[in-house]
Amino acid sequence: STARAHGIKLALLPGECRDEDLRLIEGSTLPRQELDGLLGYFREGGPENMTALVRRLARLAGRDAAVVE
Repeated sequence: STARAHGIKLALLPGECRDEDLRLIEGSTLPRQELDGLLGYFREGGPENMTALVRRLARLAGRDAAVVE
């Protein structure tokens, strides 16, 4: 994939399905543990989890997230 060839961090997550989708896992460039962690924020929901998700994504992108509360 282009993301893999260029060292781009890519997380492909299922939209509403709770079943494991191996195509998404294999297409992602992040480790499975990281994908599971990101998906966990969505599954738990709520403002605190979305704030934590933004911070985690920012760290993955090499940035610090300044989240306005």
